[in-house]
Amino acid sequence: MNSQELLGLLTARVQRFHMAPGGIPRLTCNDVSHALGMIQNHDVTIYGRVKYCGQHEYAQDCAKAIRRHALIYRGDKRWRNPRENFMLDMAYVIMTEAVDPHTCTWCDGRGEVRPEHGPVIICDGCQGTGKRHIRGIDRARLLGMLESSWSDTWAERYREIQIATVDKWEDILAGALKKRLVAAM
Repeated sequence: MNSQELLGLLTARVQRFHMAPGGIPRLTCNDVSHALGMIQNHDVTIYGRVKYCGQHEYAQDCAKAIRRHALIYRGDKRWRNPRENFMLDMAYVIMTEAVDPHTCTWCDGRGEVRPEHGPVIICDGCQGTGKRHIRGIDRARLLGMLESSWSDTWAERYREIQIATVDKWEDILAGALKKRLVAAM
């Protein structure tokens, strides 16, 4: 099982993994929960609970953790905020982008549209990938900025913060789960 499947054992709602294993799982939700509990970094466990367990009541804590890391990172670079609460708003966008499965709304992630009569048609919305692409203009709009301000100043900074937080946390989660659960399998 991969880390997403393992974390999916923590939630009662249906997880939609393409290659879900059948039969009786060798690992229980208690095993996965224990592995998450052994991770020393509180921010990583909160992020894992929001993303993989559907525990959205921790979303605010997760966004604040991203903001805290961004403020530390920003302090080193001496960035100026365009407005009050900008870093928290950006942290929410980063978290939402990381947590959202990004499925195309036109084809529901299938990559194709099946008319009642006729051949299968590749979805125009996602070009057959099944994924919705988030563009810089969308991020700028969400943060109340002009696209030029976003692309000139904040797009690179956004990606730096994303790499330093959620991308790093994904790696920590995957490694910790693999390390701690290999014995249980």
